[in-house]
Amino acid sequence: MEAEIDDKKKVDRFFRHPLTLSVIGALLGSLLIPWVAGQANKRAVLEETRIKQAVEIMTMGNSINAMLNKIATEFETFEGDSPSTIPLEDYGKRRDELQRRIYPLYADFNSVGWWWTWNTYNQARILHLISPGKLEQLANYNSTYNDNLIQTVRLLHEPWHTYLSDDQKVRQDTDKKPMMEELRKSLDDLRQKRDVLTQNMASLYQ
Repeated sequence: MEAEIDDKKKVDRFFRHPLTLSVIGALLGSLLIPWVAGQANKRAVLEETRIKQAVEIMTMGNSINAMLNKIATEFETFEGDSPSTIPLEDYGKRRDELQRRIYPLYADFNSVGWWWTWNTYNQARILHLISPGKLEQLANYNSTYNDNLIQTVRLLHEPWHTYLSDDQKVRQDTDKKPMMEELRKSLDDLRQKRDVLTQNMASLYQ
């Protein structure tokens, strides 16, 4: 019994010894501090990535709106400057100029417009930037956004067919039924809905 008490006292003195306490403190510090710092750094990096992603969503949304607006503006300008009363040769030249401007604009939109929201989704999923519930919401927003783009492109198909056509009858009907003023109202409505969607997407990263 006494031997057991002596052993306990020795152990107690060992752990109370300043050198022992110093060694234990150093070991804990060397293991604990890097772990805590690593966790804090990981949280900081994730938070910074979330902020960048939210900003990128808003930036890309504005960029897509600008691309589509340029296309619509080109049609509006052509409609105003090319009534059916102008000579056929002049009309053909203006149509050719419109084609040279419109095709690159649509190519730029087509290269990113349909994909950027899903690239954002994949980054959020792979990097675990948002919770599973928010990830599902993001997928729903993406689908709605792409449906909006489809509606927008369908609206733009009408002036595309009319003003880029080689058909003489289509050209003769152009001045009788100008379309861009009415289409612009629908295009602006779709743009406003896209703005709401991109804001909702970005808010998921908060």
